[in-house]
Amino acid sequence: MTCRVFHRTAAVVAVASALCHLLMLGHGNVLWGLLMAAMAVVCFPCAGHLWRRPTISLWVVLGLMNAAMVAVHAMLWRMGDGGHVHTAAGEAGPHAPGVSGVTHQGHEGFEISGIVSMDTVFVFATALAVLEVLLAAAALVVLTRRTSSVPHEHHHRLRSARQLQ
Repeated sequence: MTCRVFHRTAAVVAVASALCHLLMLGHGNVLWGLLMAAMAVVCFPCAGHLWRRPTISLWVVLGLMNAAMVAVHAMLWRMGDGGHVHTAAGEAGPHAPGVSGVTHQGHEGFEISGIVSMDTVFVFATALAVLEVLLAAAALVVLTRRTSSVPHEHHHRLRSARQLQ
């Protein structure tokens, strides 16, 4: 896979993550909605930078943010007995915009327009976060190998020449 295909794949995954956050907007209280909107707002510009020309620092931020997201999702998963997040769903109510009430393992669950359940979006978003962590780790390995493949003497001469300019 060429570098361009690699970082553009990561950009598409970041857009998918942003869309997952947008799907969760009507699912919870105002604080939950603000958090989901903020996450989407962060994902879209990051996707743009990944599409054009990502830097090492962008890959580091991408990996750390998504590792944190996986940890938060794991915590929410445990709080919700296996993927069903009670706190947000319970506060939304069955008549929230774009959300209809359904039964799920004895708990009140929600679907977006009767097509996709919130649990499915949650699992998909978690999988995307894991994928982004893996993509960031792979990109950092490739980028640091490229940097370290420059012979030490040549690297020292390049640095000296830059300092003179």
